[in-house]
Amino acid sequence: MFFKRPSFYTSLQHCFNRKKKEPSNIEDIYDRKLYKDLVNEGILSSRDNISFLFNMDGVPVFKFSKVSVWPLFLVINELPYEKRMAKENMTFAGLQFGDKKPAMATFLKPLYEELLLMGRVLQ
Repeated sequence: MFFKRPSFYTSLQHCFNRKKKEPSNIEDIYDRKLYKDLVNEGILSSRDNISFLFNMDGVPVFKFSKVSVWPLFLVINELPYEKRMAKENMTFAGLQFGDKKPAMATFLKPLYEELLLMGRVLQ
């Protein structure tokens, strides 16, 4: 759905086309060592690769209850910050409901498998 929007692919090129205010500053995720290492190792070297940040935060279901809902959202790092955090560019990836914080492995393994499957389909 994202790629059907005319300007989406162009927006993904932001990390390659942006102008830094100061070359030595850390101004975005692309300036961090881990991201640079992934680019240098060829994992994120293509202009067609994307990486995700995932956000999860619990919200109580009722005022005096221990039960919470924990939505998981994926954010595409390669978009400019203002577009990255826009609701229309976030992906709902899962929902945990319960009285405890979710175990991240509960989400990460199925998410990893689904992303691998999507990658194979898109190739």
